[in-house]
Order: sequence, then C-alpha cells, then structure tokens
Amino acid sequence: MAELGLGKSQSAYLRAQADRCFRLAQGMASLELFDELEAIGRAFEREAARLEKGEEQSEWIGRL
Repeated sequence: MAELGLGKSQSAYLRAQADRCFRLAQGMASLELFDELEAIGRAFEREAARLEKGEEQSEWIGRL
C-alpha cells in the first residue's frame, strides 16, 4: 500500500508543476513560449490524472 501514497504525492507534484507552467505562460510576451508552457502544463496534468486513475483502480482492486 505504500505505492498508493507515492502516487498521490507524485500527482500533487505534477499538478503543482502544471500550475507553475500556466502562471509563467500568463506573463509571457512571446506567443511561442506561451504555447510551449501551456503544452507542458497540460502534459503534467495528463500524467497526474493517469497516476490518480491508476491509484483509484488499485484501491478498488484491493477491496475485492
């Protein structure tokens, strides 16, 4: 069950990094850099969601 806690901390970290990317993108004058930061932020969010989904499935299977 220790793996479940690790997934939660990893997804929280990824979401924090996504938020940083989105905040940085808002201050960018360069449209190209804005787009890059937004894409990186979305990638962090997708990975966090993937980790969270896997964690939920593990918890459900553990109850069986």
